[in-house]
Amino acid sequence: MTVTITCHLCHTRYAIEDTAIPAAGRLVKCMKCRHSWHQEKPIAFEEEPVSANSADTPPEPPHSPRLITSPMYIRPAATVSSTPLWLKGLPVLLIIAIMITLAAYYKERLLFYVPQLQPLYELIGDVPTQNFHISNMSVKKVIAADATNIYVRASITNDANVSQSLPLVQMSIRDKENNMIGTTMMKNTGQMMQAGETLMLENTIPHMTEDMAYVVLEIGNWRELLTR
Repeated sequence: MTVTITCHLCHTRYAIEDTAIPAAGRLVKCMKCRHSWHQEKPIAFEEEPVSANSADTPPEPPHSPRLITSPMYIRPAATVSSTPLWLKGLPVLLIIAIMITLAAYYKERLLFYVPQLQPLYELIGDVPTQNFHISNMSVKKVIAADATNIYVRASITNDANVSQSLPLVQMSIRDKENNMIGTTMMKNTGQMMQAGETLMLENTIPHMTEDMAYVVLEIGNWRELLTR
């Protein structure tokens, strides 16, 4: 039968088998605070059947005490944590978010001293965007019976002397007072462009409201577009 004993110093509770403690008791040591004490045999509250002739049976003589030279180490009973798993990982996610923010904010300075970090920035989508320009933009409004659709086309050119990954091209829809109505990304972003190459970008804005006044195209990576 399993019984519970408690450390006299730190009050840590342990679940052990009652057979681990003899009748004379023994020396035990707490695995948490290393405190040692003489543990008497715990009383296991268990009902025993009463024999018909138990009154005639003489009591058993008490056991003679024994000297325990080595302490018995006992593992504490398992406890179930009440902290949710997502709450345990929250500090780690917070540290990662802070590191990403600092790396994005000090990008130019970090690349100046450690240019080997450039592939890492490109891996997370923070690519250079200075050597691109947009031209030949056209906006066409098609009014149907139940909706108004907007078709946008534009050309983007890689002005660098090396191949570059096509950056994000964000399309912002605004009203006459320059209020943002909505944003979306142009298609074909993310592919490699050769030096001097020009690509055609296009996108459709379905079910557009009548208060749309104009469309703005912005070149950038996720960090630049997020901070604008």
